[in-house]
Amino acid sequence: MAAWIEKHLSSAGKEVQIKSVAQAIPTYIMSVFQLSSAVCEELERGIRNFWWGSEKGQRKTHWIAWDKFTRSKDRGGLGFRDMKMFNQALLAWQAWRLVAFLDSLCARLLKARYYPNGDLLDTAFPSVVSPTWKAIMFGLELLKKGAIWRVGNGRQIKIWRHAWIPKPISLRPGGCIRPCRLKWVHQLIDEDFRCWKEDVLRRFFYHFDVEEILKIQINQKAAEDMIAWHYEKTGLFSVRSAYRLGVRLKELEGSSDSCSANPDGARPAWKKLWKLPVPHKVRIFAWKLI
Repeated sequence: MAAWIEKHLSSAGKEVQIKSVAQAIPTYIMSVFQLSSAVCEELERGIRNFWWGSEKGQRKTHWIAWDKFTRSKDRGGLGFRDMKMFNQALLAWQAWRLVAFLDSLCARLLKARYYPNGDLLDTAFPSVVSPTWKAIMFGLELLKKGAIWRVGNGRQIKIWRHAWIPKPISLRPGGCIRPCRLKWVHQLIDEDFRCWKEDVLRRFFYHFDVEEILKIQINQKAAEDMIAWHYEKTGLFSVRSAYRLGVRLKELEGSSDSCSANPDGARPAWKKLWKLPVPHKVRIFAWKLI
């Protein structure tokens, strides 16, 4: 189809085909199994060659790095998927189901097999496991970076081990100022007045953690602690927010050039470009020029 595409399909049409066909077909299999890096790279290579086209059987020059294509449109990219990261986000959803639906048959079966006496988010697993559990472990790596304990009575949350402080990236305490024997969050709460023991917080925590902890509202009814997804207001997991988190963390690890004033790296100029009242192929052309 290469010759026909070069003559009759614009860049905007290629974008639609990539997102609605090439990236949609593997979604089901990626939500069940962990694809190898080689398979993900092969899928992305096919998409890159399709986007840039070919001439007389020879591929054309790829003028822009693939990492820029996988950025969202408000961050200077075209919103194409990083296949490996999308695979991990889909598998993180499977791991979330084991946390959110503890009474399901699947959750009870896997718990009895792999972590009978522990917690899914706080257990080390063996390296030799079934392909199914290996895929869940891959998604679990991403889930752990966004799952947070919502404080109720504080009796299930370990102060220094669990993620429970709502911060932009790291959800655990930044450290301890001096030796501390306190272990559980409920030891930081005044049970009579249902408020934080501010003097205790300032004695053991760094000031930036103290400010975030004091913002947490203490439940007056002393409800049970619960696990939530930090990057959604509802507290419910979504593949979209997990994928964005994974991409953001990958860029931070690679020291990417995210020199934006906004925390998520979005820039108003890009948003204005994609909202212009012109045909989409014109916006794509303007994006290429920029």
